[in-house]
Amino acid sequence: MASSAQATNLAAGATVTPTVLSNLTGYITGSAIADTGIVAYNTVSGSIVEKGSYEARVYKDATAGWLDFVYDFNEITSSSTAIASATIGVWTGFGADVYYVSSSPLAGTVVSYTSPAADTAQRSAAGDSVKFLFNTAGVGVGQSAEMLVRVQATNVIPGTYSLQNTIVSQLSGFEPTNTPEPASYAMIGAGLLALGYFRRKSA
Repeated sequence: MASSAQATNLAAGATVTPTVLSNLTGYITGSAIADTGIVAYNTVSGSIVEKGSYEARVYKDATAGWLDFVYDFNEITSSSTAIASATIGVWTGFGADVYYVSSSPLAGTVVSYTSPAADTAQRSAAGDSVKFLFNTAGVGVGQSAEMLVRVQATNVIPGTYSLQNTIVSQLSGFEPTNTPEPASYAMIGAGLLALGYFRRKSA
């Protein structure tokens, strides 16, 4: 799905270099429809510690018809390992454009911003996850990352987000869906009931 001239599309099974943006000004044009808020993570395995905070947000563009999934995290000084990659799922059935923010994150984000590059973005063969792989040193202590995945979809549901190195931090995120929201279901149901009533009345 090519949402802009600068977009880097990521097909199932492919590996690409994500489009690098200095900031998301002008790219995030819609309103927020989902937000985890700022959440702390603290994963410990033996002497290895992954510790910091993250946030996942989704913005809906009212005119262009796409959703922007923005993910960020930062590793705080008490971490003992860098983050080698971040994986976001589930995306089956949707095209995806991938971006990486290099210097100025969205206002209100957890990111403090000293960021390495995301060298590549990979999509699983089934198309159900997108993984950002950071440079050789990874996202180290005191560093941050912000990623954007843009899809043509109408709604969101809870999804997965994880950070990996020698251990994995399992976080919460969102995923796209074209299934109507609960309020839409109620409206559809009311319409069907009304249709049935008028059909019976006219019979």
